[in-house]
Amino acid sequence: MKKTDVIIIGAGLLGCFTARALSKTTFNTLVFEKNNDVSTGISKANSAIVYAGIHTTPDTLKAELCVKGCIEFDELCKELDVPFKRCGSIMVCYGKIAEKKMLERYEQGIKNGVRGLKILTKEEILSLEPSLSGNITAGLLVPDTGTVNPWELCIAAYENAKDNGINFCFNEEVLSIERIDTGFIVKTNKETYLTRAIANCAGLYADSIHSLVEDTPVKIEKNGADYVVFDTSAAPFPSHIVFQEKDNGKGITLIPTVDGNILAGPTERPSYEKEDYSTTEDGLKEIHSLLNELIPSLSTDKIIRSYGATRPNPYFADKKDKSIYGFTVIASDGLFSLIGIKTPGLTCSKGLGEVMADHICDFLGNTEKNTSYSPVRKGIVHVNKMDIKARNELIKKDPAYGEIVCKCRQITKGEITEAIRRGATTPEGVKRRIGTSMGRCQGSRCTQKIADIISEVINEKI
Repeated sequence: MKKTDVIIIGAGLLGCFTARALSKTTFNTLVFEKNNDVSTGISKANSAIVYAGIHTTPDTLKAELCVKGCIEFDELCKELDVPFKRCGSIMVCYGKIAEKKMLERYEQGIKNGVRGLKILTKEEILSLEPSLSGNITAGLLVPDTGTVNPWELCIAAYENAKDNGINFCFNEEVLSIERIDTGFIVKTNKETYLTRAIANCAGLYADSIHSLVEDTPVKIEKNGADYVVFDTSAAPFPSHIVFQEKDNGKGITLIPTVDGNILAGPTERPSYEKEDYSTTEDGLKEIHSLLNELIPSLSTDKIIRSYGATRPNPYFADKKDKSIYGFTVIASDGLFSLIGIKTPGLTCSKGLGEVMADHICDFLGNTEKNTSYSPVRKGIVHVNKMDIKARNELIKKDPAYGEIVCKCRQITKGEITEAIRRGATTPEGVKRRIGTSMGRCQGSRCTQKIADIISEVINEKI
């Protein structure tokens, strides 16, 4: 039986940021991920929005972490070398009921301390975003809203935690947990472990993991969602994130991503599978209809892919009022669970990781600091963003950086090789690290080449 101080279950955003926070200590920490890479669950499929705090209920942990997290996001992404775009957002209204909802968001944002809020007239909105429909009646400008690539953020947190001494165990699934006097016995599909504390960051499976030890007060219901992605050549291009607020029904959100695409969605529908990343015909039709209402000049011919997502909605299992308006950390004598963390979970991921680490440190006591801890991680170079001189110098050092493999995104063999050396074992893993297969051809011309490079690099290691 192997012994450790802390086991983290799940290597999504919450698990990786909890690991990063714990890497400031000298606790022996293991992260178990049942899949072959980080960011393979709900962290890989969301709206990629860094929220400012107008959507969160005041005086909750969620509101506190959202506002603080948003303000600090520039610094976080600078430390982790991750692209971040603080493009601002506009909530646009279509009617009096929608305007009432907007005013509620405005007042909520003011209570939460969100900076720079401004109510806009129709004319002010159209001066900022002239391609939007003229049926708009009013809007709310939120300058602090931003967008980030959730895959890159998660991978960066993982690499930083790993560099600071955290051990990640992939393809290792937790099968059982037994509480004993000295902690927990955790059995996986590979090994048995004795640990003093557990951080449950298992996403859609978090309630199931907690239930391995005891009944959970919080359970998860699932909602499915559909998204579409536009090619970088799509026009007209909104410069702000645009939230559509309608009198009747759910609107759509337009997100100009850090990669230069437009992301549109989500729809909302029941989901009956734990991990449902499929789309529905009705959902895609709804997106097309809402796009036509919001920005009719944006041609849907430029849509290059669609994907589905699952949202974990938490509810109290044994209370009459089952609604949960904030984030809940369930602390139970060494077992700490984050269950049902949804929007704005991405924004709050660093903060939630620190909260979990604080709980664990308080429980274990005698916390010794990791004197070699560094918050800085350097990302993979993007050749297509370098000037000619720097590019030529890099190619002289390694000719692989002069061999373009992904033609749509101008990504080289050198970048792909570095992604593999950092942990990618599949074309999907390479994609999440450097953006291959995300252009107009969606990998039809480069996926096999990438698979061949993976085999080549892995064989070199053997």
